[in-house]
Amino acid sequence: MKTIIVTWWLWYIGSILTDEAMERWYRVVVVDNMSVYSKIIYEKVLKYFYKKMWWWVWQMQFYDIDVTNEKEIEKILLVNEGDSNVEAIFHFAALKSVEEWEKEPIKYMNVNIIWTHNMLKLAIKLRVPFIFSSSIAAYWKEWKLKEEDLNEAPENIYWYTKYVSDTEISRICKRYDLSYYVFRYWNPIWARWILWDYWKSNIIPALFDAYLNKKVFRIFGSDYETPDWTALRDYVDVNELVKFHLDVLPEVKKKRWEYNLWTWQPISVLEIVNKFIEIVWDVEYKFVERREWDLEKYWCDITKIKRVFNRKLKLDLENVFNQLKNFYKLNRMLWSE
Repeated sequence: MKTIIVTWWLWYIGSILTDEAMERWYRVVVVDNMSVYSKIIYEKVLKYFYKKMWWWVWQMQFYDIDVTNEKEIEKILLVNEGDSNVEAIFHFAALKSVEEWEKEPIKYMNVNIIWTHNMLKLAIKLRVPFIFSSSIAAYWKEWKLKEEDLNEAPENIYWYTKYVSDTEISRICKRYDLSYYVFRYWNPIWARWILWDYWKSNIIPALFDAYLNKKVFRIFGSDYETPDWTALRDYVDVNELVKFHLDVLPEVKKKRWEYNLWTWQPISVLEIVNKFIEIVWDVEYKFVERREWDLEKYWCDITKIKRVFNRKLKLDLENVFNQLKNFYKLNRMLWSE
C-alpha cells in the first residue's frame, strides 16, 4: 500500500487531505502534537473517522509527539526507514492566527520554523519528496498581485516564519537532491470537516458558529471600492486543494518548484455570506469597522500553475454550501454533546 506522511492531522487542511488520501487507499502516517488541541476535539475526530470507515485503524499510523524535538521525530524514522512505499511528506504545519502571532512571536518562530527543519531532516533520511503546503496570510500595507517569487521583506512574524521555511526548503532540497513542492494559497474555505467550531477565525467556521450559537456574524468593512463595498479575496475550496495535491503527487519526483494555487475568481465577503444564507441557514450579520490589516482586494498570480499543469482550481460556492449542509445532517451527533 502506498504511504504518505502528513503533519498536523487535526489542522484543517492536513485533516481533509488525510481523509481524501484514505479514500484513495493510501496508508497515512500522521504526525501531530495533541497538546495544542482539547480532548473533546480529538475524540470528535476519532468518532468521525470510525463512523465513516471502521478500517481506518489499520490504514493510519498516528504519532503524538513534540515535533520541535528532533529525537521525537526519530520514532517515525525507525518505523518507516527503508519503506519503498513512502511517496512523500506533506508538511502542513504552521500556526497562523493573525491575532496570536503578535502576542506570541517566539511560539510562532519555534513551531513554524523548527518543525519544518525537523521534517526536512526526516525527508533527507527517508529520501522522499517534501511538499510544504500552507495558507500564507501575508499582509502588506498595499495591495499587490502576489507572484511565486516573493522578494519583499516580511512585515509580520507569521510571514517571516513562512519566508524562512520556504527559503530553507529550497536550499536544503537542492543541496540533498530532493524533489519538493511549495504550495501557497491565501483564503481557503471548506465544508467537509468537523472542526468548524474550532477555526472561528475563518469565514466558514465563523458563519457556522453564528448559526449554531445564534450569534451575529461580523463583516469587517463596508466602504471598499468594490461592487458590493466589501473586501475581495481569492477564496479557494480546500476539497479542490487536497485533490490537486494528491493528483500531482506522481509529478513531484521530477520537480523543485513553488506554486500559487487559486481559481482566478475573486469573490467578496458579502457574496460568501449571502450564499451561505441562501443555501445553508439564515444568519444575522452586521458591518463593523475594518481591521488594521484588512485590504480592499487580495489575490495571487497563478500563471505558473496554469502553464505547468494546465490546470486551475475550481470554486463552486453552491456545491461547497450544499456539502456543508449535508455533512452537518449526517454528522449532527458530533455537535450535540
